Amino acid sequence: MSLETIKKKIKEAGEKEAGEILNAGEKEISLSRAETAETVKTMAEEAEKALTQKRAQILEEARIRADFSRRDFLLAKKRELIDQIFKAVLKNLANLPAEKKQKFLGQCLDKTKKEIGDQGRIYACSADWELVKKLLKQHSKLELSKKTTPGVGGFLAVNNQMELNYTFENLVAEKREALESEVAGILF
Repeated sequence: MSLETIKKKIKEAGEKEAGEILNAGEKEISLSRAETAETVKTMAEEAEKALTQKRAQILEEARIRADFSRRDFLLAKKRELIDQIFKAVLKNLANLPAEKKQKFLGQCLDKTKKEIGDQGRIYACSADWELVKKLLKQHSKLELSKKTTPGVGGFLAVNNQMELNYTFENLVAEKREALESEVAGILF
């Protein structure tokens, strides 16, 4: 065998081996691309699934917040309506016709006399000062202070041991505590 033949055989063997290596490399690259494509596809599907779940979660949270906001708004409106009703009651009580107001305050003075007797002082609201003065002459020997108490009507009775609050604001507030749920039940 000649040197040329040996070179030729070595060259052919090298080319063949290089071809096989190249083919093997291309197969490996092709397989790697397929695996990468599959991995990317899986990751994209998982990301889409996570995104869908997150979107659903966000929408549910938004729905819950909207529901709470709606409930808070309705509750505020109901509270506002109940406040308006009790303000109207207070206004109606303050604007009672003279005869009814005299009878009502007379009953309050009778209760006051039973509670504290004739020892004490009355602080009338300025709107009812004259009427309370007139009623005290009929109902009690309690002293009427020239000093008035704040409010739209009624009075405050005070002695050394207790204070009785018959101001219209206080009377309505006491009734409100007792009747608010009943009023809400009627309205809503």
